[in-house]
Amino acid sequence: MKIIHTADWHIGKILHKQELNEEIRLFFDWLEAYIMTENPDLLLISGDIFDMANPSNKDQELYYSMLNRLSKTGIETIITGGNHDSVSLLNAPESILKNMKIHVLGGVNEDIKNHIIPVYKDNKLSCIILAIPYLREKDLKNVETADKSDPDADKVSLAVQGYYDRCTALARKLYGSDVPVIAMGHLFMRGSLTSESERDIHVGNLQGIESKYIHPDIAYLALGHIHKPQRIGGNERIRYSGSPVYLDFSEIRYPKQVVIIQIEQGKLTIQPMPIPKFRELLRLSGTYSEVSAALDTFTNQYPLKAFVELDITEPGFSLEVQQQLDDLMEVNHAQYKIIKRKMSMGNKDNLLVNNLIQYERMEEMTPLRMLEILLEDEGLDEVLVAEIVKQYSEIIESMHD
Repeated sequence: MKIIHTADWHIGKILHKQELNEEIRLFFDWLEAYIMTENPDLLLISGDIFDMANPSNKDQELYYSMLNRLSKTGIETIITGGNHDSVSLLNAPESILKNMKIHVLGGVNEDIKNHIIPVYKDNKLSCIILAIPYLREKDLKNVETADKSDPDADKVSLAVQGYYDRCTALARKLYGSDVPVIAMGHLFMRGSLTSESERDIHVGNLQGIESKYIHPDIAYLALGHIHKPQRIGGNERIRYSGSPVYLDFSEIRYPKQVVIIQIEQGKLTIQPMPIPKFRELLRLSGTYSEVSAALDTFTNQYPLKAFVELDITEPGFSLEVQQQLDDLMEVNHAQYKIIKRKMSMGNKDNLLVNNLIQYERMEEMTPLRMLEILLEDEGLDEVLVAEIVKQYSEIIESMHD
């Protein structure tokens, strides 16, 4: 049996006012072609299908169009919800999608048995999938925790461990111990490397779940939530597939991929499969003259027009440079589009002024970043700044619960 693991599609994602659905469409084209060519048996999508809980009609149309394409390939598909997804929206067409060999679990089901999905090939049981979505605090309140004597364990980690342990035990009870158990998850593992594109990391789980809390009977944990593809602690069986397209300039340092899991006689082999790059995200820094010269020599090598971020530093304030930059932003170039600019002009002691100048429009400044800038400008101690930011984040998180 051959399985594809992907996650964090973030349909509807907007990067500095630029929609990223063009690259999502190209990824869907590539994924469909791969399925048609390689004939895998199962597709796992571990959460954050959409970027927003209330996606637009066109974003939903893109999603359902892809599900229709997947159903025509014959592949069985299992989708779990992430922290960005609406449980009710994902679950709404559940009965229809089942007839298309597509299982959807947008949130935790009252009957834990519904999260255990046996997968067959040639009428033979090949693996058991624990289709576990993003676990919210309300989902974990009544979970009996294990190993309460562990002084290093927090309540969230123990509750998550307890939920996975229950699912694993029931899977073994229902289907025996002769086939591998593959679990899906949308959570933050300790030791994972994040990028600037992740937001709303679960405040109660800022420390992350340690890999030691993953049941040893789980042969592979197909993770979503973190956009950088990676193994956790070098463990081959615990992996984030990462997002399939670049969602932020901070992600440009690593390639995108899906993960291929091959099961032969109950044994797993795991191999990353690179996804073609569809758009260049280009960061340029220096004086205006330096970045302008770099743009003049830039050649785009990918299907979509490059998105560019400029970080310009000038020794002193200059209205002429400011006007030149404004004019450059308006250029409709065939190979690139400047979507973000930062500028520092002398007077570096005034942190607040320089940080505000960096943003072309004030709506690009997030409330959290504004708070950080104001606190830094006050010259407060780093520990105090971190504590204030933490409390602010906890208040925002409580508003979303």
